Amino acid sequence: GYADDIKEPGRYFLIGTERMITLDTSTQNKVQGVSIRMKDKMELRVGVSFRGRIKSDQKIINAMFNDITVKDDHVSFEQVYNIYGRDVIARVVRDVLSPYTNEEFMQNQAEIQKEVAVALAAAMATSPIEVSNVLLGGIKLPDEITKAINKQNERELAIKTEENEQAV
Repeated sequence: GYADDIKEPGRYFLIGTERMITLDTSTQNKVQGVSIRMKDKMELRVGVSFRGRIKSDQKIINAMFNDITVKDDHVSFEQVYNIYGRDVIARVVRDVLSPYTNEEFMQNQAEIQKEVAVALAAAMATSPIEVSNVLLGGIKLPDEITKAINKQNERELAIKTEENEQAV
């Protein structure tokens, strides 16, 4: 079993049968790609970027050891994230974005990003991971929308070119 006390960083002397498990509590930036089937039945791919760290809550950390396999007396943020964060983040982002169409998402991206940040903070409240500074980036629209936007831009450029030629 584990002793339920958490020590502050420093030097400690262990008796022969004791082991000390170290826990990576540094703040780290993570980016996770998520694919979402939007309301318009098209797929949107987005990268969710956030800062995360393991909470310094003794009760949560002690409960976490029931789910984590300790390797070389160390628990990394990546191990904790893979168990407690990856699926939750994908689910929350899908839940928030799927009621929107791709067009609505592009028009209201700032507000939707705030909505995702609030939803992630609420979903991760009881997990061992603190999430902050949530950003949506690396947005890849469906090919149909990208082609339509490119054609529209080409038409606008052709009109402006024609207007300029007529002016000359």
